[in-house]
Amino acid sequence: KIRLIEIDFNLINELTGNVNIKIQTPFLKVLVDAHMSIRQNGTVNPEIIFHSTEVKISPIALGVRKYIKSWEKKNGKRLNREGSTIILKVQGPLKNLLIQGF
Repeated sequence: KIRLIEIDFNLINELTGNVNIKIQTPFLKVLVDAHMSIRQNGTVNPEIIFHSTEVKISPIALGVRKYIKSWEKKNGKRLNREGSTIILKVQGPLKNLLIQGF
């Protein structure tokens, strides 16, 4: 069950903008602060490119925290954190996102 979805989209001009997304469920909270640009390239499907985007994931439920720790152990990776909040830095085209730390 999703308790809250907020999307704030601010177009700076016809090709760039900022998006803030907040999603809250009983199990986790996700905050996205995205800076993006859009390229039409003469096609029907524009290319969306993210710049300096930050995703904050706060696992609320113990089961979600255990699952994330298990995933980290299994994959030999440690997600960046501020306290218990996972911080992901994301950039690049939507079709091929680069997540720093992976």
